[in-house]
Amino acid sequence: VHNAEAGIVSGEESAPSQYYNKVVARLSGLFIAPLYGTPVEVDYPLEDEDFLPVVDAVKVIHTPGHTAGTICLHAGPQKLLIVGDALQFRLRRLSPPAQAVTRDSAQAKESLKKLVDLDFDTICFGHFPPLRGEARETLREMLQETKSDT
Repeated sequence: VHNAEAGIVSGEESAPSQYYNKVVARLSGLFIAPLYGTPVEVDYPLEDEDFLPVVDAVKVIHTPGHTAGTICLHAGPQKLLIVGDALQFRLRRLSPPAQAVTRDSAQAKESLKKLVDLDFDTICFGHFPPLRGEARETLREMLQETKSDT
């Protein structure tokens, strides 16, 4: 887990709500808090550009925005990028994380720019099927589109 969220995972800090609206945040907390489970010790607090301690070919890319500690994992030899919730792939369309559950949408979009310099063909997501083939170019195109939207 990224160092920015190690305290949340270990139970030393409370998890912030992902919702801007205070009423929605309070109500959702009643339902979401039980889903977090019990705190666990963090074995490896990670930072940007670290390599995973147990798999030294997997590099950590810190991409804050969705949460403060959002990370992506780049497995260079496999040309694979694991993005978790940093990106979505719905209806065959790549997009930034959902604004409704993203702490800082502008920062999330800015963080994604770090990924286009990596060598990958496949992107794996937290909630969607993988994007295989020309994934890097698809990300580059999405960033160009979202740039012109702002």
